[in-house]
Amino acid sequence: MSHVIQPGASMHGIALRHDFQQSPVGSLGGRQVQQGQAQAPRSLGRVLSDVGRGIQNLASRALNAVTPHSVRADTKFRAGLKDTSAQLGDLLGAISHSGNHSVDGAAAQRLLQSLPGTAQPATSRGLPYAQLIEQRTAVHLAHMSPAQRQALHTGLAMAENSALRGDPTLAAVRRAMEQGAVEAGIPALQGDLDQAIAMVARETQDKGITGRAFQELYNTARQVLEQQGFGGLPRDELKHLQRALVLQALEQRMSGAEDPADLQPLADMINHLPTRELHALMHEDRQLGAIQPSSTSFVLMGAIGLRSEQLEQSLTDGFAALLGHGEPAVDDPGGLLHSPQAFARQVAEMGQALTDLRQHSEVHGQHFPPELDAAYARTLAHLEDYLTPLNLSQLSELSSSQLHAFGQGLRQLGVEAGQAEVAADAARRRTEAFDQYAQGLQPALQALSTGNLTGGLQSLANAQRLGDTALTVHSNLGRKIDGADDIMDFRAELTAHALQGLDTPTLQALAQRLGSPVADELSATLSDSAMLLLSDMNMTGYDPQVGRRMFDRATDLYMLREAVGNALQERGADVPAPGWPGAAPDLAALVEQQYGVEATSDGSIRMRAGLGGPAMQEALQANIDDMLEHPQTDPPHAEHPLVSDGFIKDLTRADFGLIAPDGTRQPLLAPGAGNQDAQIGNAVTQLRALAGNNDALLLLATRLANQNVQAGVQQALMSQQSPMRLDDGTPGRLMGDEDNRYTFSSDGQGGLILQVDYGLSNASAFLPAPRNAREGVGVPVMLDAAHSQAQLRFALHIGADLSVQMHDPLQYTYDAVRAP
Repeated sequence: MSHVIQPGASMHGIALRHDFQQSPVGSLGGRQVQQGQAQAPRSLGRVLSDVGRGIQNLASRALNAVTPHSVRADTKFRAGLKDTSAQLGDLLGAISHSGNHSVDGAAAQRLLQSLPGTAQPATSRGLPYAQLIEQRTAVHLAHMSPAQRQALHTGLAMAENSALRGDPTLAAVRRAMEQGAVEAGIPALQGDLDQAIAMVARETQDKGITGRAFQELYNTARQVLEQQGFGGLPRDELKHLQRALVLQALEQRMSGAEDPADLQPLADMINHLPTRELHALMHEDRQLGAIQPSSTSFVLMGAIGLRSEQLEQSLTDGFAALLGHGEPAVDDPGGLLHSPQAFARQVAEMGQALTDLRQHSEVHGQHFPPELDAAYARTLAHLEDYLTPLNLSQLSELSSSQLHAFGQGLRQLGVEAGQAEVAADAARRRTEAFDQYAQGLQPALQALSTGNLTGGLQSLANAQRLGDTALTVHSNLGRKIDGADDIMDFRAELTAHALQGLDTPTLQALAQRLGSPVADELSATLSDSAMLLLSDMNMTGYDPQVGRRMFDRATDLYMLREAVGNALQERGADVPAPGWPGAAPDLAALVEQQYGVEATSDGSIRMRAGLGGPAMQEALQANIDDMLEHPQTDPPHAEHPLVSDGFIKDLTRADFGLIAPDGTRQPLLAPGAGNQDAQIGNAVTQLRALAGNNDALLLLATRLANQNVQAGVQQALMSQQSPMRLDDGTPGRLMGDEDNRYTFSSDGQGGLILQVDYGLSNASAFLPAPRNAREGVGVPVMLDAAHSQAQLRFALHIGADLSVQMHDPLQYTYDAVRAP
């Protein structure tokens, strides 16, 4: 006989003092549970104990506690344990079911019939048969993989829905599986529970954060259940199991509290859970069949009562506020004419509160408060009279999400007035969003139809902002946008709408070019380069947005081709043969010009220009932060104490300038203004005047306006994250003639803008970056100096309050051509 699951060698097990087969009352997480009349299985696996038959006492007892050592030492007893364990392993293998192994029903029946006899040497000495099976099953489960446990659970469910239904051995196996899930799950959930409790303190600043943190309990519970073999359950039943484990974790935490005050943090967390979660937990708690309420039950009931009070008070206050809006409208400062956003929010909140309280009352068998019924009737009549065409004329001042919430609130309150106006305004906004995108896409369509790929790609990028706006508007107005498929469907609708404004000849010209090999090659180049950029998660020297933009353009071209073909078919027009009239463009040069991307000799890419990626920006910022934290590294100059020593040193060897009132750049160190000391003094005077005679600002700005500010960038260039690369992808930096430029300008508010430009020309060598911390720089590679150069630029904002922020992020461009 083949053994799918081999019996374990260990002779230790977990003894559980619980058997619903012999007693109608058992233990469930510390509470008493009444056994109900047996029901047919709900579906595959059933919920834990349906949900009361299978979650066992959390306490584990060692084998010694069940069978004294003197008895266990008996040879026949030990032999009975060993034989039972081996035969049980055969049974578990026989009933396991997976893609490559089916249940062996005949073998399972034969083993089930013989197991009680095999166990007789152990059971005759005082160890109950059910406990023996549970102990030995637990040992086997500990040696199984998650896939083996899932195969066992699947086969077990199939057996329990067959002629073997009600078999006590299989029932003991199930109890052992479920007990294992409980014992693995309770400790694993404690960290998530601690986190959810801690989030209560942040609830005021971030409404709903406690509920979101609580959801991590379910994620962990699902992982534990999958590890224990329950991953094949249908979603709803798995959710029941997850919630049962969560309740067990809550009960253990509450029952372990020595002081009632220790329960307060846990109660606060439960009080902040979403209403639906409270409903679900209480429903699950009732399904567990408690005769006497547990600690968890009391806290849940308290939270439900508190939620009722909160909702009732919210409605009482809200109805009073809505009734306070009256005529004439000019005397109603919080009404629609004067404060449409506030009024719309009141209606939305009241509609949701009314819905929540009704649902809350229905689920928990509570009566809707009669005094609220009366207030609601008055509010309903008042709103029907209040929402006149004049008041509703202010709907245009609401954002799309506010308009949708207002309309939903009216529906929840049962108010007919205003719903038609809200629907009409929502329809207008949807149409306008489509029309604005269509108008924004026209330049791209015209450019592509004439073969202007550069203009077409740029215009597609410009139109994407309008497309994103349209998506936001439609989503805020209630359209379901859930995942990439819904987004693609929406983009297809936008594109089809935009094509309606084109004449047939333009559509045919688009179809001809978009279907050509040139367009196919461009799409492939864009998507391939995008995938390389987006998939290389370790390359943080490049701007990740470049890959996303390239992928968006490839998607645009594909969708346009499909949409143009559909539009021509709808018009009954001829679809021209694919082609590219005129000379085909140099696509490699086009992609490099548009996105700074160039293919390398090893099949990868290099970014020849663009924004520095996260690694570059972080290195720049970290160096600036260090300079600000340690001003003593650049003290005031001895002879010119208003400015820093580093500034004076670089003033004569770099290019410093300032932006004059007429917008021109003027050199700070003007030649012909006397000797060098006089020139330096004049430069300090000009800079001080630009800083508004703010000496502290002047000193800080000059501490940043020297080569020290570039140290972080230079360090990043000599790392594996450098965006500068040879044609084979080797990262590093260029070596050549350096040119440093610092330009000051006023921010118009008493502060300064400092622009830093670092240029490198006639680069004769490329210095490879060290591959790791243990290696030095690589061997320099000779470059063609006439065609190799680099430029880096960034700008800082130095506020009048001496704050320093990045004004323009680091940008770069370079060429690195190997010497012949």
